[in-house]
Amino acid sequence: MLRCLSVVGVLGVFAVGPVGAGEKTGAFRTDFTRDYAAFDPKVLANYDAIVMNSTAHLVMPESAKQAYLEFVRNGGGVIGIHAAIDTFRNWPEGAAVIGATFGNHPWHPTGTWAVKLEEPDHPLLRAWGGKNFRMHDEFYEMGDPYTRADRRVLLTVDMSDPSTAAVTGLHRKDGDFALSWIKRFGRGRVFYCDFGHLGEPFQNPAVLQYYLDGIQYALGDLEADDTPKAKAPAATAGKLP
Repeated sequence: MLRCLSVVGVLGVFAVGPVGAGEKTGAFRTDFTRDYAAFDPKVLANYDAIVMNSTAHLVMPESAKQAYLEFVRNGGGVIGIHAAIDTFRNWPEGAAVIGATFGNHPWHPTGTWAVKLEEPDHPLLRAWGGKNFRMHDEFYEMGDPYTRADRRVLLTVDMSDPSTAAVTGLHRKDGDFALSWIKRFGRGRVFYCDFGHLGEPFQNPAVLQYYLDGIQYALGDLEADDTPKAKAPAATAGKLP
C-alpha cells in the first residue's frame, strides 16, 4: 500500500480527516510525526509522499532540509495543508517546493467566502460537481514564490462575490488569489490546498474527497493534467490596492 508521512504542525490536529481518509478507503496508509528525525533518507525511503500538515514556522536542521529536497526531486510527493505555506518563508528552496509563502490572511475565519473552480471539468475538482461554492474558513493571500508559470491552479477566491471582494488590506496587485494548485518539483508531484484553519471544513464530504484526490495525485496514484496554465484572473468586483 502507498504510504504517507504526515508532519503535524500546530493546526495539524484538524487535518487528520484528509489523511485519515486514506486508511478508511484503502487508498494509502499514513504515519504521523513531529520529529525532525523523520527527515532522514533512510526513513523517507519508506514513504511515497510527505504531508506538510499546517507546519508553520519549522526550523529544520540542514541535513533534514537536504533530505526533504532530495526526496521530492527524486519523485516523492508533497501535500501542503493550509499553513504549510508558512513553513519555509526563510528558506527559498523549501518554499519553492510548495510554491508560495504566507502573504496575508484578509479572509478571516469569522466569515464565509466564495470559491471559484478554475477548471470545473478537471478530474481533481470532481468533488465539487462543477459548481462554485462558499467556505467558512480562513483564506490566505499568497506571497512569493507564487506564480502561475510553474503550476496548474485549481481553486481561487471568487472576487466576483461582493462580500468576498469587500475585504481590506490586500497586497497583490494582480488580483490572483489562488487557494489550491498542483505542480511538479523535479520528478515529484505537489498538491496544496488552503482549506483547514478551522476544523469545520473537514466535516464537509466534498473537502475530504478533494483532499483524498489531491493526495492520490501527489502519490502518483491518480493521473491529472498538471501542465502549467497561466492565465489572467477574471475581472474582480472589489477594489484592489
